[in-house]
Amino acid sequence: MTKLKVKKSCFKSIENVSKVEIKRDENHKELVKESNAKIAKAQARQAKAYFNARNYLGD
Repeated sequence: MTKLKVKKSCFKSIENVSKVEIKRDENHKELVKESNAKIAKAQARQAKAYFNARNYLGD
């Protein structure tokens, strides 16, 4: 879910708007940690593949 950032002036023309804080629990933090680890692993794999392809092509 993406958090939308808008200025306070945007709320003046919209009726019945309220600001709500996002509540995050420990489960959410664990999922974020796991996701970040998977992203870092994929980025390392892509960097290695790029390096190997560069060596293969002779650049």
